[in-house]
Amino acid sequence: MTGTDPFGEVIFQNRKYAIRKGIISQSSPVPQGEIINTKLRNEKNRFFHKADSIEQLRQWLVAEDKKMRDTLKKPLYEYYIKDEPIDINHYIFEKEKQNYYNQLWRKKYMDIDLDTGHINLP
Repeated sequence: MTGTDPFGEVIFQNRKYAIRKGIISQSSPVPQGEIINTKLRNEKNRFFHKADSIEQLRQWLVAEDKKMRDTLKKPLYEYYIKDEPIDINHYIFEKEKQNYYNQLWRKKYMDIDLDTGHINLP
C-alpha cells in the first residue's frame, strides 16, 4: 500500500456518525484513547472469544481422540522401547476370563435351595 491511496472511514462519536476520508500519507493515526468500543462490539468480541475457545477445545479433543485411536498403528516394538519389565498380573487372559464367568454362573445357579421336604400348608 502506498502513501497516495485514498481511504475512508466511519467514526461513531457522541451518538453521531462522522465520515472521514483522505489520503493515507496525509492521515494521522487515531489515538488509542479515543477508540471506544460500543456495547455491540463488546458483545461481538465476547461471542468471537467464546467461539474461538470452543473451536480450540474441539481441535484439542479431536487431537486427543486421534491419539487414543492410534494405539496399534505404530510398530509393536515402539510400545516396549522402555526397559521396564512387563507385569503379567495386569492382564486378563482368555482362559481366566472363561473360568471367571463359569464361576459366576455356577454361583448364581448353585445357591438355589432345593430342600422341599417341609412345606407349610395353610
